[in-house]
Amino acid sequence: MDHDKTTARPYAKAAFEFALEQKNLEGWSKSLMFLALISENKTMKPLYDDPNISPEELSSIFLNLSDRDGTHNKQAYIKNFILVLSHYSRLNLLPQIAELFEETKAEHEKLSTVYVTSAFPIEDSMQEKLKKSLEIRLQRDVVMNFELDKNLLGGAIIRAGDWVVDGSVRAKLEKLKQAVIS
Repeated sequence: MDHDKTTARPYAKAAFEFALEQKNLEGWSKSLMFLALISENKTMKPLYDDPNISPEELSSIFLNLSDRDGTHNKQAYIKNFILVLSHYSRLNLLPQIAELFEETKAEHEKLSTVYVTSAFPIEDSMQEKLKKSLEIRLQRDVVMNFELDKNLLGGAIIRAGDWVVDGSVRAKLEKLKQAVIS
């Protein structure tokens, strides 16, 4: 999967730079997410490697599917982007392109998405304190996503990009076990 991200990176960068220049980050963001969903569709995947379908035909099929809601391929830039991806056999990379675009957009907007997994619900007041603390620590605005995982026993795991704080009881027990074994 890292190879796919490496290959997708220049396309995501080009899309981001164009969107920034056009002051249309949100439009591109929505379009790329929608196009990524289409590219992952199980009926689309076999078409990517079909030698009987030209890049133009494949991009036409793709654009027809993407225009079901009437908003995504009306812009020439989306049509051109899809045509380029199809020509270079890269339509399958749209999920990675969309993900990298979102990461770049978040970095540009000084915004981090933080995922908090806890064994029990976290009270609203504690959520707000945690958010403020993370904004200071990460030096950016934070969007919080909370989820429950009863398997943690207690505590929480906090993730923001590559940064992870594992304060779960399970992790603490594992550290204790390793200390006892050593």
